[in-house]
Amino acid sequence: MPAWLVSLMHSYGSDFFRSAVLVVVLLLVYGSIVRTIAANPRVPVDTRRRWMINIRNALIIIGLAGFVTIWARELQTIALSMVAFTAALVVATKELLMCLGGGLVRSMSGSYELGDIIEIGTIRGRVMDITMLSTTIIEIGPRHDAHQATGRSLNFPNSLLLTQAVARENFTGDYVMHIITIPLPYSVRPARAERLLQEIANEICAPHLEGPARTWRCWKASC
Repeated sequence: MPAWLVSLMHSYGSDFFRSAVLVVVLLLVYGSIVRTIAANPRVPVDTRRRWMINIRNALIIIGLAGFVTIWARELQTIALSMVAFTAALVVATKELLMCLGGGLVRSMSGSYELGDIIEIGTIRGRVMDITMLSTTIIEIGPRHDAHQATGRSLNFPNSLLLTQAVARENFTGDYVMHIITIPLPYSVRPARAERLLQEIANEICAPHLEGPARTWRCWKASC
């Protein structure tokens, strides 16, 4: 007899014996009950078949309960091992699960799509690629109020979507509102500077006002 089989029988021989006795007893009980029911012709066939099915199911449940009782210690050890393995797996794949969760949140909420200009944390740029694990953008900067591509490609894990807010700068379409700060010396009167800047802005922006105005009206109407 192989050594591993000898060791197995030495450790779990009594459990195997009790399990075998349980199976034999249940089979004998089931056989005797079935013969008793089948020998009673006064009971309709459908009723006898239903009784046999119910008895069989009841004996199976009793057998499972008996096996659990006999092998309770071994099952507890296996359960603890499975819990430890599951916990270790979750810890090891925590970042991966968070990336998948962030990708799922983005897909369900539609927070941004390809071509959108977004800002998340210190990262700002135009979205060029989206996967379930990460997002790739072309950086825009270098300052927060700048709108030039820096030439750098940035890739961030989608797990950031679970912990940080995402700002979508082109939510209203091709035209967005930007605030421009112009420093003026104290010698310039604010009212006169405002009038001159307004005139210059109107003159430069006049050929391009129709598109932004239409986009802005549509956006306000949809809100």
